[in-house]
Amino acid sequence: MTAAAIYMVPAALWVEGVPSFGYQATTWAAILYIALASSAVASLLYYRVLGMAGAGNLSLVTLLVAPMAIVLGAVVYGEALPARAFVGFALLAAGLLIINGKFPKVAR
Repeated sequence: MTAAAIYMVPAALWVEGVPSFGYQATTWAAILYIALASSAVASLLYYRVLGMAGAGNLSLVTLLVAPMAIVLGAVVYGEALPARAFVGFALLAAGLLIINGKFPKVAR
């Protein structure tokens, strides 16, 4: 993030100019929330889970982003979920169990 800021801040200043900082209190609150909760705390949690669960288990979390977005869309916006969405959820869950090694083994 630091390296990106080193490159992007001068480019942003060159393209957009110096920003005005006369924002409303709600805007400052949103900026602080994004800076602290969405970035700093999330990064700390990420590395904590990485240390506790390992890289393999941590990478499985990225596969849950799309289903969570679909479920949140249904809950928050009242979107209808077609039957194929539930089939997709089941396939994804089975895949996660297989990758994680928690899928029940078939006796031969």
